Amino acid sequence: MNRQLQRGATLLVSVVFLLIMTVLALSSIRGVSLQEHMASNLYDRGLAFQSAEAALQTAQNVILANPEPLGTQDCSPTSIVVCKSVPANTFQNDNAGWTNVTATSGVNISQRLGIPQYNIQLMGRGETGLAYGQMNSANNVQYGVNPGVFDEQYYRITARSSNPGSAQERAVVVLQTTIKRSM
Repeated sequence: MNRQLQRGATLLVSVVFLLIMTVLALSSIRGVSLQEHMASNLYDRGLAFQSAEAALQTAQNVILANPEPLGTQDCSPTSIVVCKSVPANTFQNDNAGWTNVTATSGVNISQRLGIPQYNIQLMGRGETGLAYGQMNSANNVQYGVNPGVFDEQYYRITARSSNPGSAQERAVVVLQTTIKRSM
């Protein structure tokens, strides 16, 4: 009679031990799956960041080649246009005001959904101020008779890794910079 009780207890302990091992295995599989999702999201964000950087660099090259790039929005103080610091349609499925980066200047375009884009805003014009340096003698520019000649332009570039509508729930990175171009 003792043997029969021991056999039943062994079976019960074995079933409990098997249940504990199954729960541990399932929780480790879930943890690995979560880590895989985090790693793929980080990789996707890195690709999106590189695409946005490529769009910034392309826009800077366009500005350096041409002081009035096609599609530039005049946001200078003398303009009647009031521009937002980030274009209103930046996070929308809207290409108005955005310029696509060509395939030759894009980074990882084959691995991303969508094409990197940039938006250029002219922020204003100014003077270099070289006439005001300590090495110069007093002249009419320093005394305000001649306000000088505008010889610089300031631009704000907003770049996004792709149109959010074409990204299909993948990472979209938006970068912004301000540059000065001598005339």
